[in-house]
Amino acid sequence: MDLGLKHKTALVLASTKGLGFGVAKALSREGANVVICGRDEAQLQSALKTIESESGMVSGLPCDVSQLSCLDAVFSHCESTFKPPDILVYNNGGPPSGDPASFGPEDFNDAFHKGFHTAVYSIRKALPHMQKSGWGRILCITSISVKQPIDDLILSNTTRTALTSYIKTMSRQVAKDGITINSMLPGPHDTDRLRSLAASIADQNKITEDQAMKRLAADIPVGRLGSTEEFGAVAAFLCSKHASYISGQAIVHDGGAIRSTF
Repeated sequence: MDLGLKHKTALVLASTKGLGFGVAKALSREGANVVICGRDEAQLQSALKTIESESGMVSGLPCDVSQLSCLDAVFSHCESTFKPPDILVYNNGGPPSGDPASFGPEDFNDAFHKGFHTAVYSIRKALPHMQKSGWGRILCITSISVKQPIDDLILSNTTRTALTSYIKTMSRQVAKDGITINSMLPGPHDTDRLRSLAASIADQNKITEDQAMKRLAADIPVGRLGSTEEFGAVAAFLCSKHASYISGQAIVHDGGAIRSTF
């Protein structure tokens, strides 16, 4: 299926590894010109080489997406290298976990800045070009905690739910401009972050990392963790010409793990 993404420009934030990298690769394979970014220079160069070898037009620069000045820089880089983004994929690392009672106002302020304000800032920067051209796709990567809060992740549960409400509201405002705004809610996927969690579980329980990974997958009905390739493929479809009637949606990608019906 031709997704209609050839020669579109896609800016994928926090995309040198994990789910963001999976999305960047999928969009590039469909012919989009892709800009990626990440905090680690070595990881950025490795990601650029991988995408270049597999598909083609990609550029990137170091960027901490929690810093507004860095977001300004990566948007400028996108425009100067290709053009302003037709597709924006917002991604960012989650806030720390812990006992919900241990977090105070400063913790919530920091979490909202990194996980909500930066998303709003990015979306507002992307919209003018999309509105002028009459076409745009915005996709935010959040978490299944939006539909089923996760214990000890109160900062993530709260900020990502707020972002979901913002997305729903904004999607109605820009629909007339040919722009869709959706979010993807990943469950457990085989990423570096999850393997780090597995290593911690393995150490605490005196088991191997592979055994810990199997524990993390035990409650998933399909019987395994998701892959970044699978996630990227769904994301690419949501950014495609075929998804023009899907907007304001929070789409779960979790192998059937959560139990909510909506």
